[in-house]
Amino acid sequence: YWRDWSSDVCSSDLLALLGFNITHLGAVPGAGFLRPVLVFMAVAVMVLGGLMLVITANFSFRTIDTARIAVASVIPSWRVSTGVLALGLVAGAVVFQFSEAVLLLFAWAFPAVLSPLSQSLVADVTQRFTTHD
Repeated sequence: YWRDWSSDVCSSDLLALLGFNITHLGAVPGAGFLRPVLVFMAVAVMVLGGLMLVITANFSFRTIDTARIAVASVIPSWRVSTGVLALGLVAGAVVFQFSEAVLLLFAWAFPAVLSPLSQSLVADVTQRFTTHD
């Protein structure tokens, strides 16, 4: 539990920092070209954080190994990566349109959608990164 929580807090802190930088980028003269780079970094952190969450929920790897497996699984498990991205976009749209309280009310739906969606990633990680007797 604590490993999942600590990796989620780390990615949440990084996303908060990137979001703050993207929001206040207009205050820095000549820094407008950084916006696409920061948005790409935020999307990458969100997708990798979602993949790491799925991996740590199903396996007991070290944190660095979980991060490596998540990076190695972005392209082969593109459906899961796209699903994590879509869930992040839905969460952002709900917060933007309504409030974070509405997102909290419907938080139960996100694991319900992510669990069946991530079965291919779990099968791939089981086959590629665990021992078989």
